[in-house]
Amino acid sequence: VRRQRQMCIRDREDIYENSIKMSYKYLDQYYLQTREQAQKGFFVTVCISIFGAALIGVGILAMFLEKVEPSYITCASGVITEFISAIFFYLYNKTVTSMSKYHNKLVLSQNISIALKVADTLPDSDKTKAKNTIIDELLKDVNSYLTKSDTENKK
Repeated sequence: VRRQRQMCIRDREDIYENSIKMSYKYLDQYYLQTREQAQKGFFVTVCISIFGAALIGVGILAMFLEKVEPSYITCASGVITEFISAIFFYLYNKTVTSMSKYHNKLVLSQNISIALKVADTLPDSDKTKAKNTIIDELLKDVNSYLTKSDTENKK
């Protein structure tokens, strides 16, 4: 009976460890995919910005060549393109901020896992006390944190 109980406990620990490993694997893949998309988006945004600046430059050059009407259209096109690239840069900034929040949560999750793993290596009397302390700290003010908006949590 004791042997079966130990095997059952070991199986639960293996399932727990495997689920944590799978969770981290998928989180890492998601993070890498998001980072790759952000980098591609940044490259496209820079290209659009350069194109808009080139349009404005061509419009100014057209003004010096006394082709006034085409220069107005070209400059206006360049300004519109620059405005669009500014929106893209804003969206890129939001993506990077979101990735930073996500990364912080991933680091916190890994630290919790490490703390629990270290607690498992302690003697039985200390193990329970350490795990209870970890749980108490994690649950401290959890309801107030969950009900606050993101801007309130930053404070």
